[in-house]
Amino acid sequence: MGARLPLVIVGGVLMFVSILLPTLYWNVHTEAFGVELNGALYYWMYGLLYAIITAKSEYSDIEYTSRYTEFRPDMLGIICMMIIITGAIVTLVLGCATEKKAAFVGGVLGLAGMIAYYVGVIMALRITRTYQLVEAGFYPIPFLGFYVCIVGGILAFVGGLLERY
Repeated sequence: MGARLPLVIVGGVLMFVSILLPTLYWNVHTEAFGVELNGALYYWMYGLLYAIITAKSEYSDIEYTSRYTEFRPDMLGIICMMIIITGAIVTLVLGCATEKKAAFVGGVLGLAGMIAYYVGVIMALRITRTYQLVEAGFYPIPFLGFYVCIVGGILAFVGGLLERY
């Protein structure tokens, strides 16, 4: 039980923290008629969007920055978030107690929830008429919440494997 318990605890906590961090990131850059537009969009799994749009003209030194926030929950994000929360609870409550396979199962749930979310977002972009945006480079990039959940799931998974062998 020596090396297993810290891995399980850190993995479960990281899975919990990941749902509070932005999961996807879009970077948009275009230039037309001497005006350069840059946009950074951060998207949380539960539907929060935060955008920073900057416009700059090559004819003057004036730069305009606008921030935008929107909350629009979607079912894919909510379902995958519940899977990750379930994996974190299973990892922390049962994995730290007596159940030997719980950390392994919790890690798999965390990994599956986040990967299913990212693949679901990509498929939704391809199925809907926004495929042209994907072709133009408006493609979601996994961001901090994605990687934190993957690391947490791997740690819980490895902690469960150490208990089994």
